[in-house]
Amino acid sequence: MKRLLKSIIETRKVTLFFAVVVSIMGIFSYHLSPKQQSPKLELATALITTVYSGATADDIEKMVTSKIEDKLAEFEECEEILSYSRDSVSVILYTVKYSNDFSDEWDKLRREMTDLQSELPKGAETIHVNTDFMMTAGMIYSISGTSYTYDEIKHYAEILKEGLNSVDGISRFEIEGHLDREIVVELDYQKMNYLDISYEEISNLIAAQNLEIPSGQVEDGISKINVRTKGFFENVKDIENIIVSISDETGIVTRIKDIGTVSYELEESGFKAKINKNNAVFLVGYFEEGKNIIPIGKEIENNLLEIRKNIPEDIEIDKILFEPNSVNDNLTGFIHSLLQGIVFVILVVFVGMGFRNAIIVSIAIPLSIFLTFSIMKVCGVAVQQISIVALIIALGMLVDNAIVVSDAIQNRIDHDEERINACVNGVLEVAAPVLTSTITTVCTFMPLLIMKGEIRDYLKSLPIVVIAALLSSYLVALTVTPTMAYLFFKKRKSTHTGHKLTHLIETIQTGAMKNKHLVFITLTIMIVLTIGAVKSIGLKFFPFAQTDMMYIDVKSEITSDLDRTEEVALQVVDLLEGYDEIEKLAIAIGDGMPRFFDTMFPAFPSKDYAQILVKFDLDKIGEHENIKSVTGLRDNIQRTLDNGLSIGTATVKQLEQGEPLGAPVSVRVTGGDISQISQAAKAIERLLVNIEGTSNVKTDFTNKQYEYLVDLDKTLASQRGLNNYNVQNEINIGLRGRHIGIARIDEEEYNMKVKSNIKDIAQLGNMGVKSNITMEKVLLKDIAKIRLNPVYPVLKKVDRELSIAVNSDVLQGYSAVAITDELASLMDHQDTAGVKVIFSGEKQSIGRNFGALGAIAVLFLLLIYAVLLFQFKSFIEPLIILLTIPLSAIGSIWGLYVTGISLSFTAFLGMVSLAGIVANNAIVLIDYINIEMNRGVPKNQACHEAAKKRFRPIILSTMTTVMGLIPLIMMRSEMFTPMAVSIMSGLLVSTLLTIIVIPVVTSILIRDFSRKSNAIL
Repeated sequence: MKRLLKSIIETRKVTLFFAVVVSIMGIFSYHLSPKQQSPKLELATALITTVYSGATADDIEKMVTSKIEDKLAEFEECEEILSYSRDSVSVILYTVKYSNDFSDEWDKLRREMTDLQSELPKGAETIHVNTDFMMTAGMIYSISGTSYTYDEIKHYAEILKEGLNSVDGISRFEIEGHLDREIVVELDYQKMNYLDISYEEISNLIAAQNLEIPSGQVEDGISKINVRTKGFFENVKDIENIIVSISDETGIVTRIKDIGTVSYELEESGFKAKINKNNAVFLVGYFEEGKNIIPIGKEIENNLLEIRKNIPEDIEIDKILFEPNSVNDNLTGFIHSLLQGIVFVILVVFVGMGFRNAIIVSIAIPLSIFLTFSIMKVCGVAVQQISIVALIIALGMLVDNAIVVSDAIQNRIDHDEERINACVNGVLEVAAPVLTSTITTVCTFMPLLIMKGEIRDYLKSLPIVVIAALLSSYLVALTVTPTMAYLFFKKRKSTHTGHKLTHLIETIQTGAMKNKHLVFITLTIMIVLTIGAVKSIGLKFFPFAQTDMMYIDVKSEITSDLDRTEEVALQVVDLLEGYDEIEKLAIAIGDGMPRFFDTMFPAFPSKDYAQILVKFDLDKIGEHENIKSVTGLRDNIQRTLDNGLSIGTATVKQLEQGEPLGAPVSVRVTGGDISQISQAAKAIERLLVNIEGTSNVKTDFTNKQYEYLVDLDKTLASQRGLNNYNVQNEINIGLRGRHIGIARIDEEEYNMKVKSNIKDIAQLGNMGVKSNITMEKVLLKDIAKIRLNPVYPVLKKVDRELSIAVNSDVLQGYSAVAITDELASLMDHQDTAGVKVIFSGEKQSIGRNFGALGAIAVLFLLLIYAVLLFQFKSFIEPLIILLTIPLSAIGSIWGLYVTGISLSFTAFLGMVSLAGIVANNAIVLIDYINIEMNRGVPKNQACHEAAKKRFRPIILSTMTTVMGLIPLIMMRSEMFTPMAVSIMSGLLVSTLLTIIVIPVVTSILIRDFSRKSNAIL
């Protein structure tokens, strides 16, 4: 080691050359690395959908959903099965146990669903498995125009799509929110009754007229020429003129146009899109994984300017979402904070070490950061808010190793040791304790790499970057720092600083050594007060995202009427017109918006559902007295909608960070009897409404709705030559319509559909149903009774048990955990026999993730103890060092308490991360005590001298870490400010307590003679 260090210093030109190379590589790595707003999450959930047209929710549940659920429950990897059975469709969210790669699970799922298909009813469509349904859009443009039809708007959207598809780095573009036109053949049921032909036969007849079968070839004497028989429809008249009947008696020809109409209509499937109140379509773009989206975004905007020249000026193109701009703005803010932190740290080093030494030590910062960027590129860590925050957290620690090394070298130079020997011996003197300090700090950031679940995926770049930065700083401290010290360090004229803080701490420490019992009494009082403070600090899992978007879920009270849902959505828009903060309202009617944020669960198509994306101006938040924050805006909008909405319901939602929770307060009621479950859920809802701080208290239960039930008299039907299929098939075509193929007209493709003009129940009773046996028609009312029947429109299950969830949002200033605790207390007096009540929401996520992180942290504390045991060859000394951890917790708790910040997951993570950081101060103290005692200095004097001599490097490394975190607080980030406050306050308090408490404890537990005689346990 000594030879290697000497060689590094002597060949300093090579050393400095490699330092420059590392810097260049780091700069290139930063520019080449993917840029993202936040880490991309891969959820362990697949979406399984099965369409069975015409089936009720109850039939779907029994004949489709239950069969799929039973198969899924057999899989070992199955974690949770959440299902929705509704009219004509089964939707299942299948979650598997956490894995680093889900490809095997998804391959197995697809194979098993293919095999299961044969067990489903004949009319059920293919089971569709979607494992990419959580993909987030990178950009959303709305294209609209007040005087344009949907088709015309879509045409211009196609022009945009075609022009932007050529941009490298784009995965795909999709046009959404457009209702395509289809050709509808609407048959008059009364005229149909006079014909000996059924709806199904007409459907087959039209389909048979719209095809071309290859005819073969003929010879012309020279070669063979293909023959084609013209068959496809060329226009609507071709359909109108299809002959459906010829009278045997009169020879009168009946055509389609004689018994119905053929017209272009908007499809009923899909969803309508609007921007504010104007019809629109959405152009949705997705970026390729692992790309730097910022330059891609610039190319898109440049192309858009060129394409815009070919589009009419009154066609509006609005940017709803454009992730490159968001990423650029966020990263610019974080990079500025990083640069501010670097400046703050360097200023501290300059004050503490003087100009010459400070420059040498400060070189460790950019070198370590550049090396970290290279490691990030190799490890596939993107440049995003978590990784940049990790650099800010590590910033102050990057100079710690260089400070210790340079201080050791300077002391030897001050004592007239030869320069080369001072540099080599100075490094050798502190290499082991510095390595120990680095390893202990690394160990405290390791738990996040071992955790499982979405939180680990979301935050894993933080420990990777911090660990890479710390190891980089250690390498720089052992190579570049001594090389630069050899070139520039000089003997100091005076080593006496005379700093007032030094004298104050020295006085306090002297008093503490003389009054050791008083130290323990004071420490005990502080611990008791801290426990009391913990109870006053609110708990929160993750704060809301700091973004200029929120969304509103709109529900109509009528489940099958899309026009009614549109009416509710537009009434919401009217109520929001008075908000100056709101810039745009993008509306999806009949489905959710394209997924525009990572933690959003996608919505499912439903005629009674609409979703409104609210785009607002963050700079205007706070201009009104009653709206001081985004959460305040959310609560204000919710009150406006609650008071002003006359039909349907609307729930305002803020975007979440970390793990998608949905409602912060949630209770799930499960069981086998839906009526019993609904009663229990309503009782819980009543309790929750009366708890202060709750908002939007609702259940996801849909009450029974009436449907018309065709009660077929099977005996009568059989006597007339009819069966269930004949009747249901005709009703299905008549009311729902039957798709019969595609017509290619004027280079456009249109779906064709046959249906009847039946509008009410009386007309339905007079519909004729043809028998394939008698070839005669029978009126439906002659073989069936049509009556109203109450049914559940949606049936929800969790793990194959019927389920109803009771959810509540939380008003600003209130705690979801406290509300959940109060609700649990109230429910102790409720009768919940026959049902199972499961609490979920924020409190349960806190318990699950805090507990997991805490349990893993304990394991790493044992690892830290093992490292310290190896370093100090003692059982007692590592325990003394670990005493700094509860000292830091005292500071963190009081820091959060004084600032009024809740104990969130990131704040707790900051406390866990502190363990290794604060242990470094104790390591430095204990190491110096050992050095002094090995020289024969009495233990009390050695402890006192250690606190005195090591105060400057300890307080310097503490202040660099604290100053490096100041930019995080200046950003006022709801996510990272709690972590910064937790680390800063914990580090400051523990540093002062360490300098006072650790020497006192050491003087009590260590015997008063040389270490060489194995006096320490």
